[in-house]
Amino acid sequence: MIETDILYAYLKKDDWLKDTAIKLISKVMEGDFGKVLYIKRSHS
Repeated sequence: MIETDILYAYLKKDDWLKDTAIKLISKVMEGDFGKVLYIKRSHS
């Protein structure tokens, strides 16, 4: 799970975590952490 702060930093134009967020998201997109799963939660 990726912290919300990293996701916001990745999307924002300027943020002190921007460089770290770009590196982390890039590694995820390149598959450096293996297969990424998306699990949909169902609400009853």
